[in-house]
Amino acid sequence: MTTQITHADPEALATARGLAFEEWNIALLGEEYRDKFAAIYLETDDRKAIVVPSGQDPAERLHAVRQLLAHPAVTA
Repeated sequence: MTTQITHADPEALATARGLAFEEWNIALLGEEYRDKFAAIYLETDDRKAIVVPSGQDPAERLHAVRQLLAHPAVTA
């Protein structure tokens, strides 16, 4: 059985590219960053991930993840 990926599921879009997907509690960030954090791409020696704020508006999240995945530096 195959899993169908919808283009409206940011987590599925990331994991289909071999990237981990995480939600972070933005209350831990400095106040000046909280309303500016939409999504980031993190890469370490052994892990690549898309990170989004928990509780983010679904449409904003989808837009941010699609933008990141379109960037040539984001690789799996």
